[in-house]
Amino acid sequence: MYYLLPIIYITGGLALFLFGVQESSLFFRSSMGDGFRDRIGQFTAGECRSFSFGVLLSAITQSSTIATSFAVGFVDAGLLSFAGSIFVMMGASLGGTFVSFLLSLNLFDYAPLLFALGFFFAKSKNRCVWITAGLVRCLALIFLGMLLIGQGTAPLFRDGGFTQIVMRWAANPFVMGIIAFLGAGVLQSSSAIMALGITLAQSNVLPAASALPLALGAHIGSTTMVVLAGLGGRLSAKRLGIATFFYKLIGGLIFALFTPLVHRWMAGAFSVANELVFGQVFIAIFNIVIFL
Repeated sequence: MYYLLPIIYITGGLALFLFGVQESSLFFRSSMGDGFRDRIGQFTAGECRSFSFGVLLSAITQSSTIATSFAVGFVDAGLLSFAGSIFVMMGASLGGTFVSFLLSLNLFDYAPLLFALGFFFAKSKNRCVWITAGLVRCLALIFLGMLLIGQGTAPLFRDGGFTQIVMRWAANPFVMGIIAFLGAGVLQSSSAIMALGITLAQSNVLPAASALPLALGAHIGSTTMVVLAGLGGRLSAKRLGIATFFYKLIGGLIFALFTPLVHRWMAGAFSVANELVFGQVFIAIFNIVIFL
């Protein structure tokens, strides 16, 4: 019975976190408007604009996976060229780190206030206020999920036996990378894996040596949903799904060769939680650089 309530909190928190990410996507769809699709060509005219559009789309939807899935849909509908979609995908991989950065700020105690502000200001008839309130509400759901996860893990890590078991698993960087890869694929969200990783790091359970492998596994595992979305579309959509997988896989494997060097550089300047978050940023930037 001791473990039952913490497990309920963690499971419910994770579900609320994923619900917040899902709501961000649905809110974006509903707020696009009829003219948005007609202007996609303008937003993605040129490599720089396509890349910036990917960064913005990923930051708004709070998920690089969802943003890239949007790109798959745009390509499938003939609204975006395959070449343009590649740069959107590259931008989305960088913009997806935004939510991890917010999670690292540990602002979860303010989640109820943010949700209240988002809820009440959503009644406004001013479109800009309505859109801002909607985004804040979605972000608050993610923060509320993290708050519940934190409340669930706190009593577990007060149990010495449980802590030792988790630390034994977490001490193996390769195992953590594989778990992150599989978890991101199953949950279809690298952000959820990063959220759990940040919780472990802030509980002093995640060793610094396992931070980068965890971020790397989540980075590659997030391609699962995009590949599946592409398989249901036309040829260009299929090509984008496959290209996204190999883009992150090849970039991730090359980065893995430099992981010990990057870890030694970051270990003295960053906490474990920050090494995890900024490591994800470095992985995304490295991936972009080697393919440009």
